[in-house]
Amino acid sequence: MGRVSDTREKLLASALRLVWQRGYAAVTIEEICDAAGVRKGSFYHFFPTKEAVVTAALEEDFASFRAELDRIFSCTTAPLTRLTHFFQHITRQQMALHKTTGQLLGCPIGSISCEVIPQEKKLSTCIQTIFATYEHYLAAAIRDAIAAGELPKQNIARQARLLTALFEGILAQARIHNDPGLLKSLLPAVMNLLGAPQKVKRRKVGKPE
Repeated sequence: MGRVSDTREKLLASALRLVWQRGYAAVTIEEICDAAGVRKGSFYHFFPTKEAVVTAALEEDFASFRAELDRIFSCTTAPLTRLTHFFQHITRQQMALHKTTGQLLGCPIGSISCEVIPQEKKLSTCIQTIFATYEHYLAAAIRDAIAAGELPKQNIARQARLLTALFEGILAQARIHNDPGLLKSLLPAVMNLLGAPQKVKRRKVGKPE
């Protein structure tokens, strides 16, 4: 079976990769085991169901991303800059995946959330917790931006939830159409939703005609 830690990590990595690429319902435990090079009996040593391994995979993947979120949303960075860097990070990640795989994969959490059934309570709770965490970071940045005069007053909690829905929706559409161009609309759409001041491009002063 190999080292216990290696086996578990291989199962988690394979589960996340396959589900991200193909969808939750389409992937079987057998396929996860084959991709990880692990026997099915070893799978059940760690996880009782597919729901359990996918839940653990999402939790660990997001936990590793928290350090990056803390860096992006550091209070030492101007609020609107935090938001800009976050959505730029998402765009770069998707473009990198497109370059290596030839397809846009969207957000694994958003994709899986569309397939989860009510009976899969642990997975549903995991997804809700991750979305709530995103909203927490976004709300803090919006609140600070309002306090700094960078944004007009608005319903902070509602806007944070709308921003989450917005970027998940754009990523989903980009995946469906495999169109990187849709990602270019993400940041402008975010700033438009928040009512951020539009930067006016200065015209170069040339010679009189």
